[in-house]
Amino acid sequence: MTIVKRRRPAPDVPREPSWWEQARGRQVMLHMTDENTMRGLVSVVVPDGVLLASPEYLHDGADPVTVAGEAFIPAERVLWVQMVPGGTPRSETAKETRAPHQ
Repeated sequence: MTIVKRRRPAPDVPREPSWWEQARGRQVMLHMTDENTMRGLVSVVVPDGVLLASPEYLHDGADPVTVAGEAFIPAERVLWVQMVPGGTPRSETAKETRAPHQ
C-alpha cells in the first residue's frame, strides 16, 4: 500500500507589476523603430503590445496629428517609452482649463 501525501499549493507570492502595467491610465510617448513618435493614454496592456486611447502622431516642428479612436502598437515596433508628466491626455486637460459657462 502506498500513501500519497497531498501537496499544499505554494502560497501566492505578490508579483511586482510590470512597467507597462504601472503605466496603465497614464499618458506616454512611444518612440518607434520607424522613427515615428506617438503620444496617448495607455488603456490596455497585453504581452504583444499596448492600446493607446486619444493617440496622436508627433512630427518635428509640426502640429500633432490626432488619430481617430484607439491605436494598437505592437511591442516589436516600440524602441523606447517616455512617461509624460501630468498623465492626462491633452484633450482632457483642455476641457479642465476652459472657463465655465455663465
